[in-house]
Amino acid sequence: MIQLSEKPFTTPFDLEYKIFDKNNQIGSIEFLYENDKIVYIENFYLNKLYRNKGEGTKLANIFINKMNKNGIAKIGLTSVPKAIKFWQKLGFNLKNNDNFMELELKAS
Repeated sequence: MIQLSEKPFTTPFDLEYKIFDKNNQIGSIEFLYENDKIVYIENFYLNKLYRNKGEGTKLANIFINKMNKNGIAKIGLTSVPKAIKFWQKLGFNLKNNDNFMELELKAS
């Protein structure tokens, strides 16, 4: 069973979501708030054994939905080249040549 946990301020980032399979951490998202409407994903990690099985998409979608419910208007990130298609499938758009991507949210 995959579980998500929130952990504030244990890293230099504002908040961290972790995803677990049983008691083993298999991934995380660390992010910063620019203000009350914009966040930036600073780190996104998923254990290699869980990649291409939908777990990264699940973690990203949980994060996106939570940000949307919290009134965040935009999520930004800088992607490594091999992950651009992953983020595009989630609705992110490339904004420049430095692999910076953004997702506009509609608060629910």
